[in-house]
Amino acid sequence: MLHGKNFDQISEADLAELIAAGAPESLVLEFKQETYGLDGEGKREFLKDVSAFANSAGGHLVIGMKVDDGGTLQTGILYILRHP
Repeated sequence: MLHGKNFDQISEADLAELIAAGAPESLVLEFKQETYGLDGEGKREFLKDVSAFANSAGGHLVIGMKVDDGGTLQTGILYILRHP
């Protein structure tokens, strides 16, 4: 669904497709409900996640999507942040 797309090519419709499909997390797709904290722990968690993608096939980290304990999307989009 998102594989092979650059960040600026991903649309809200792509995210809605992930939700409709109940897409699970994978080696190339990770969901986070909340943004990372600005403290040391939040920074370490962010760097760990980004490093995992950098040391494998790459992928997408989608922040603002709620998942269950198994890593499958649970609900819709919580929020969308866009750069101007």
